[in-house]
Amino acid sequence: MKKIINNKKFLLISLFVCFSLFLCTFIFKESDYFWHIKAGEYMTNKGILTKDVFSYSAFGKYWMSHEWLFEVIIYNLKRLFGNYNMIIYILISIGIIYYYLYKYNKDKMYKNLLFTLIWIILSSIFIFYIQCRPHFCSYIMLSISMYLIYSLIKDEKSNKIYFMPILTILWSNLHGGSSNLGYLLCFFVLVVGLFNFKYNKIETKRLSIIQIKELLLVGIISIFCTSINPHGFKMTIYPYTNMLDNTMISSISEWAPTNINKITHIPFFILAIIILFILIFSKKKINFIDFAFFGLGLFLGLKAIRFWPYLYILSSYYIFNYIEEFNFNNIKYIIVFINVLIICLFIRSFNKMNIEINKEYLYLDKEFINIIKKEKPKRVFNMYDTGGELIYKSIPVFINDRADLYSSVGLLNRFLNVVDLDIDYEETIDEYKFDYYLVESGSKLEKYLYKIGVEKIYSNDKYVLYKIK
Repeated sequence: MKKIINNKKFLLISLFVCFSLFLCTFIFKESDYFWHIKAGEYMTNKGILTKDVFSYSAFGKYWMSHEWLFEVIIYNLKRLFGNYNMIIYILISIGIIYYYLYKYNKDKMYKNLLFTLIWIILSSIFIFYIQCRPHFCSYIMLSISMYLIYSLIKDEKSNKIYFMPILTILWSNLHGGSSNLGYLLCFFVLVVGLFNFKYNKIETKRLSIIQIKELLLVGIISIFCTSINPHGFKMTIYPYTNMLDNTMISSISEWAPTNINKITHIPFFILAIIILFILIFSKKKINFIDFAFFGLGLFLGLKAIRFWPYLYILSSYYIFNYIEEFNFNNIKYIIVFINVLIICLFIRSFNKMNIEINKEYLYLDKEFINIIKKEKPKRVFNMYDTGGELIYKSIPVFINDRADLYSSVGLLNRFLNVVDLDIDYEETIDEYKFDYYLVESGSKLEKYLYKIGVEKIYSNDKYVLYKIK
């Protein structure tokens, strides 16, 4: 036993495995999961979708299925493992992120097990995103990209950077909405690496001609690689058109900016302050490229809460350079104790996890779905969050979580207007001739339907179904 405990490699790997299990205890389902599974089922059986087949309002319209490969993978994991596909997906994703973090920093980790433990604990920032969604694919791609880039910064003879175009192809098919990050990181380092100066604690040394040429070449090739997918060059510009869509940005909660006045946003600021504190109080000079990456992670995290883990991932490839070697004799036993504690916590939480991953309904319920199927609506007006569950049960929807699709054809604004009884909402009602309304209980629209005497069919504590006579 003592020999095993003294094996630093074993200790670190066991810590990574156990903390991956710990993060899985926070897994939760959300509405996107359901339509992702349905899309994966359709594409596995009938081929890749480029047009909508799930809603009557946008049926046949062009759909940028930028996550198609993720959907096929997650559906087939479900075929093999049932709803445990969620846990397997999260474990594999976190495992890959940890692997590249370890692969790049292992020598420094061995020299300072205490800080390694602290840094792994700080990966708890992922807790807010432990969902079966394609954003974890982007976390993986970002982690590998940083590994490739920092390998080149560390050694100009490294050829690992040439894997970036291949990575970009995978990225544009797994989660195309973020696939521009690969080449943008190359250009970011290229520009920052052109500087050569010293200013107080910050200093930098210009990248070599070889490094600059390789970053430029790989960046350019990677731009073209973003178009190697079912949608071609449209995927290359897709991330930019998305970010320019004000309706989407204002209506999707995960795109909301980080706000220090919200207590739930404090973890991001704690992470940022710890990283900055380490940089400032380290005895070592701050490399300008490292500081630029800290600034990039901070900017992205402040811009949208969905980017919080980016700060952690970006920082993982330079932060260990600023930590002095520190020997703490009992740290090995502390790691073993934490590992045992996490395993016990995982076992104790398994029933709760089991309930969460096996949820077939989030907003509706079995009775609600059965009644909707019995009524056989042809043009139901449904709320945004319920669309995924309806699609999962093969019920055509007016709208669902694919905001990019509905915004591109003007339906997202029209949906919001009907919900708020706002501009020209009656025109939308007249045009689509809804035969049923599935609306949020107590909402302005629900009160309006009740007031005008529309027949109420069924309700639960969240939603009400009305039928037009």
